[in-house]
Amino acid sequence: MAKVKRRTWKDMGAAEKAALVSLWVLIAGALYWVVVATSPRPQPEAESKLEPVKAVSTYTSASEQALLSATKHVEDLDTAMLDSIAVLKSGQLKEIGAQSRRFNTLVDSGKTQFGDSVFEPLGQCFSAGIYASLWWQSQRAAAMNAGVEKIPGSIQDALKSYKTARDACLVSATPAA
Repeated sequence: MAKVKRRTWKDMGAAEKAALVSLWVLIAGALYWVVVATSPRPQPEAESKLEPVKAVSTYTSASEQALLSATKHVEDLDTAMLDSIAVLKSGQLKEIGAQSRRFNTLVDSGKTQFGDSVFEPLGQCFSAGIYASLWWQSQRAAAMNAGVEKIPGSIQDALKSYKTARDACLVSATPAA
């Protein structure tokens, strides 16, 4: 029987080394796939022990309760906007992040309570939250850009849109006398 002469790593050229490494990577990948594909997967439990989250009621028309909720929502947005200036002046990243999450929470609250479209009967309340959040994002962007707005007039435009949506929200939530 003929003896096979084996080549050492030093004797191989760059192309041969690359081919050999590629072969071993391919073999390792195939083995990993076989192990993962044949391993048993845990089956989800047929019955969940968690209760579904119950959403706050969505208002579909003007009523006393809708007006109270809309007023509270607008007050929360106004308070968040007033607090924003102090947060930006502090320059603390944790506080700025917390303020951003606060606006996101207020937007989600408006969506849950009043719907997620301006075509909903009380959708302007949701829009007010969107515009307040846009105002905050514009303020934050300007603060991070040495006080210069990236889009000139964006802060004023967002504030004007917020005030318009806020007023429309309260009008649409007010029940007819």
